[in-house]
Amino acid sequence: MNDENQAADKRVKVLYVFAALPVGGAEEVLITEVEGLDKTRFDPLVCVLSEKGPVGEGIERRGFPVAALHRMKHHRFDSRIVRDLYRLIKTEKVDVVHTHLYDGNKYGRLAAGLARVPVLISHYHNVYAGRRIKYHLINRVLSTLNDRILAVSQAVKESVVRYDRISPGKIEVLYNGIDPSKFKGNFKESRVRQKFGVKPEDFLVGIVARLEEQKGHIYLFKALRQLMPDFSQIKVLVVGDGTLRSALESRAMEMGLSEQVLFAGTRKDIPEI
Repeated sequence: MNDENQAADKRVKVLYVFAALPVGGAEEVLITEVEGLDKTRFDPLVCVLSEKGPVGEGIERRGFPVAALHRMKHHRFDSRIVRDLYRLIKTEKVDVVHTHLYDGNKYGRLAAGLARVPVLISHYHNVYAGRRIKYHLINRVLSTLNDRILAVSQAVKESVVRYDRISPGKIEVLYNGIDPSKFKGNFKESRVRQKFGVKPEDFLVGIVARLEEQKGHIYLFKALRQLMPDFSQIKVLVVGDGTLRSALESRAMEMGLSEQVLFAGTRKDIPEI
């Protein structure tokens, strides 16, 4: 075995576990993290419990392996996912398992615990104050398998401590990393206004986030409605998609904001807008 292969064999194998890879903040963080790893020290592998999707395929185009289990066909617990993950961990001789979001954390922790992985890290991205108690109990029990839990903000950490009743000493706050170089010199306001039909005299506000409850779009709409009587020349550009797309469009119409709120959907040109 030559020196190059010996060096590669000594790298730490890191497995990232996601239930799905839609376009979103957590997935963007994954791309940034994988690309930023020191490849002489770490060997990353991404596993998605469902399908690769556009984000998974994009990661592969960047030269990183993505394994899709083609599961998650329903919301019931599926022991086959644990089995498939366990086999992947053993086959790839994984050193670190880094799980993300609820289902990724649930299945990833179970498989990693059974496989006795040396290091298990789980990542929490959202505040789930309104979830049924069983979800918090599952998180609490499975957290005993973790070496460390990461929260993307202090608010998320406080939520995990309060609702999942996990010791704060086990949780570290790690803010999402963003590559600022992508945003240098790409933004031209006039081009954005022309693209979305916004007049030069209109005050333009933008929000980039998945259309989900925890992102709080409705509070922006309520604030906009309060401003309307005295400040009618304002537009809000909503960039992103999600399960609340139809509901938010209907709510904007009910609030009389259909002319002010512009839904742009999922975009690949975020730095430009």
